[in-house]
Formats: sequence, C-alpha cells, structure tokens
Amino acid sequence: MYKTRIEKVVVSAPSAALPVIAVLTSDCGVIVSTRRRGGEVNSCLVLSERLIIDIALFQGKIYGVSNTEELVGFELGNGRLRKPTPAGARPDVAGGVTLIEGSRAHDSVDSRCSARYIRYRIQRRFPDSVARLYLVESDGKLLMVRRWVRWDAPESMARRCVRAAADGPGGYRRMERTRRLDVFEAELGDGRPRAGQWKKVDGLGGRAIFVCARCSKSAPAGDGAREDCVYFLRRQYLGRKPGDGSLGDSGVYDMRRKTITALLPESSVPAPLPWDSPRFPTWFFPVED
Repeated sequence: MYKTRIEKVVVSAPSAALPVIAVLTSDCGVIVSTRRRGGEVNSCLVLSERLIIDIALFQGKIYGVSNTEELVGFELGNGRLRKPTPAGARPDVAGGVTLIEGSRAHDSVDSRCSARYIRYRIQRRFPDSVARLYLVESDGKLLMVRRWVRWDAPESMARRCVRAAADGPGGYRRMERTRRLDVFEAELGDGRPRAGQWKKVDGLGGRAIFVCARCSKSAPAGDGAREDCVYFLRRQYLGRKPGDGSLGDSGVYDMRRKTITALLPESSVPAPLPWDSPRFPTWFFPVED
C-alpha cells in the first residue's frame, strides 16, 4: 500500500511578514501552515494542484514546478491563512496561478507525480533519460535547475539476483548517471497568468547553487564553493540502500566550462554506514546571521 511521505520542507525567515512552513508530499501535494507562537492555533491550507515536484519560497509567495516545467505561484498574503485550523478539522483548499506554462512532455502512464513516473520507468526497465527539476532562489532571482540523468543498462532478473548476492549488504544497486545540467531563470513579467517564461542562463553571478531532493540553496562563492557551479546530490529509489557509503552520481557542474566532475575524489569516499538506512543524502548549511 502506498504511504504518503514528506519529501521536502521549506521554512520562511522568522522576520517574514507571514512566517510559514510549506511541505511537499510524496504524492505531489503541498500543505502550508503558519508559524504562530507557542500555544496559538495555526492556520493550514492544502494547495489544489497535485502535480508539484519541487517548491520554493520567493518574495513572499510559494512557487511550485511540475514535471512538465509548469510554474505555479501561490499567494499567501490575501487573508487565506488568518482563520485558525482546529485539530481534526479539514484544511481549506487553495488554488494557485500558472505563471509559466509547461512545455516538456512526458510519456508516463501515471503523470500525476514525478516519483511515480520514475518508479514506472524502473519497473518497466526503460533506460531513457529523465529529468530532475529543482527550484531555488538565488540573489533575488527564482531559478530552475534541470538535471538530465540516464539509468544504467537494464539487466535480466536472473543477473540482477546474482549481482545482488555479490553486492552483499545493501543488495542490488541500480545507479543513475547525470548527463547534462541546465539552469533557467523565471521571467515573470507583470505576474499575469501564463505570461512568464523560462530563460536559460550561463552563469550565477559569482554564486554557487546546491541542489538535491530535500534541500536546495544558493550561496556566495568561497570557503570551497566555486562560483558559477551547481553542486548536486544523487537520490536512490525503491528503497535501495547505499551499502558502499559512496555518494554515487553526486557531482559538480561548472557552468563556464560545461563540465561535470565527481563531488568527492575516490580517495575521499566515506566508510560504509554502520546502520541500514534508506535516507537520502542532503545538504546542511550554517545558520545565517
């Protein structure tokens, strides 16, 4: 039975006019809650769009991108989150506005969610390239990173079982390989529905971007972070465990040189984890002043 999980959590700054928490779920839904002081009842909303695969807070709004690269904006400062939502009550449902129309088509049988789309491709053993999409705010701009990946060549079930036995703890591991990355800026114009567009960019203004399924962030270059580079982390599917402790397909994309290098040299690969865990690798950042 499919269980809905939390995929990503984004939190607004405490100084925001309306501090909120937004949660992206594994069935591509988005839930928004206020962040009131202890003891006060918060207000919750469920966003009506069910195609969202990544979210970001940008200039007081929540933005979501679908697997077809459609960008949807959700206005929060219009009184929708004033009414408290008592425990056990159903949250109100709110709709967003399509600011950039989707353009990239998928051939998935179940197009409701990118995660299910990926599972379908794996189970059917299709080796075609698929795209990972990430939203991130960077220096006053809303960016989308598109990472094209291709799965290893498919194997028969018999060969898969042999490899799983040989792999030992962690079992069979089917790896993805990043082939290409592109970065786009959301040009929203005057904010009218469907009037925006994605504009490809060739640099980050001297900054670096860190992306993964759980957390994406832009930061000034320095302290080891190279300017105009995108740092990305791999993700596993179908409950496969790392086993070898490596970061797999994680790497660094240099937008100037158009090159992809490994995130860590082979000599720096960490030791195997002492516990079996399906957790995905993610980024951690220092607390900002």
